[in-house]
Amino acid sequence: MTLRGLLLGAAITVVFTAANVYLGLRVGTTVSSSISAAVISMAILRGFRDATVQENNIVQTTGSAGESLAAGVMFTIPALIFLGFGSEFTFWRIFPLALLGGWLGVLFMIPLRRQLIVKEHGNLLYPEGTACADVLVAGDRGGSFASRVFWGLGLGGLYSVLMNTIGAWRDTPMYNPKWLPGASFRANITPEYLGVGYIIGPKIASTMAAGGVLGSLARYIAALLIPVVSGFPWPTLFVNITGSFIIGCYATLSGPDGRLFASTRQRQFVMTGFCGGYTTFSSFSLETVRLLRAGEAHTALIYIAVSVVTWLVAVWLGYVLASRLNRLKGS
Repeated sequence: MTLRGLLLGAAITVVFTAANVYLGLRVGTTVSSSISAAVISMAILRGFRDATVQENNIVQTTGSAGESLAAGVMFTIPALIFLGFGSEFTFWRIFPLALLGGWLGVLFMIPLRRQLIVKEHGNLLYPEGTACADVLVAGDRGGSFASRVFWGLGLGGLYSVLMNTIGAWRDTPMYNPKWLPGASFRANITPEYLGVGYIIGPKIASTMAAGGVLGSLARYIAALLIPVVSGFPWPTLFVNITGSFIIGCYATLSGPDGRLFASTRQRQFVMTGFCGGYTTFSSFSLETVRLLRAGEAHTALIYIAVSVVTWLVAVWLGYVLASRLNRLKGS
């Protein structure tokens, strides 16, 4: 570990953290910065004769840490701000929360490292970690790898200037068909969406979108059929319990030892698309806050306790049922 490596890793962390926060707030997802940090590290440290693979690994590890911290902040703090707690979240409150969260993650990872990495080496693939290791080992090719990253930065910047500054085209083209009054088709073509779309790919995106539509439709039907009694949000509780059961059951049935053969796309359709659209933990949080603001703290605490317990029980029941079905594999 060198001071040069830590400073370079910290600088890369700041850049990638800011980029991921902006991307997450704009698009709703983040992109991994591990491989990009490894490539940039190799490109910069190649100018130093005493640079080693271990130093590059320190830079890459430090540079990729900001992604996790950014996700932890931007997926939670904005939701609380929208709920009316904005004045309480200043820099001096968000910063220690993120810092303590990062330390807590590192402390949890220390005892898990031997079990998940050392003992499972060769069994678990860790594709991203393997790719980073290959980049670091292939030091002689670091410059050619890095050129692609910098070319992407340049093209993305040029695209943004042409769209936002010069106004060569709109960031959200819209089409209002005359044959369907009141309808409109829109597409956001900002560099962030195009980049995320390129990484995800049209097949995976369409698969998850189709599952999300069906899951949202199923949740809407459940909300119509199940009434809210005495202010208690039974519809949300029902969809989250049944969704947890589906996740536990399908994940076990379609696992390596399951009797149900499911491709990666099918698992994305059910687990990410359908279950993601069907379950609604954001509504659970919103309804809890509304109960607290209405002075019904007792009901809110019951709602939290019942929800957490029943979710875990539902996942466990799905797992047990699927495990018994898997044992009937040969019958």
